[in-house]
Amino acid sequence: MNKCFVYNDHLFIATRKGVRQGCVLSPMIFNINSEFVMRQEELVALLNILEQHSAAYGLGINYNNTKVMIVDREHDNHREIKSIGCCEVVQSFVYLGSLIDNSGSCEHKIGRRIQQARVAMTKLTKIWRDHNITKATKMSLVQSLVFSIFLYASETWTVKKAD
Repeated sequence: MNKCFVYNDHLFIATRKGVRQGCVLSPMIFNINSEFVMRQEELVALLNILEQHSAAYGLGINYNNTKVMIVDREHDNHREIKSIGCCEVVQSFVYLGSLIDNSGSCEHKIGRRIQQARVAMTKLTKIWRDHNITKATKMSLVQSLVFSIFLYASETWTVKKAD
């Protein structure tokens, strides 16, 4: 349900639709809605429009933190493009703790999670060697401290037979 009202010559729009910040669907919905952006010029024009409308509400784009990733189905990946507007073009980035790259594969994402879980497991070496801690407690620690790191955002992985 959307509500719109004017108060002291200011327009207010209350929105009750959408996804919460941090929702795993957010990147996918963003990609679906922005798929019409196909060319570099269109993206620069859209960034300028976004910046103008944001400025009207006192908001701005932090170009130091803004990255652009080009996903090309023909695997050209436009490696010659270094920037679009004031934004750096990247091949991959980390969003909400998950690695997103332009290959569309989850191989790197899963590899990164395995590495992070391995680091967490290594940090607990003193606990694994302590004979005063029961196996049940150690298993509980593995499930809560290691498996949770490995399985974070695993519901977004698209695993192929080749993987």
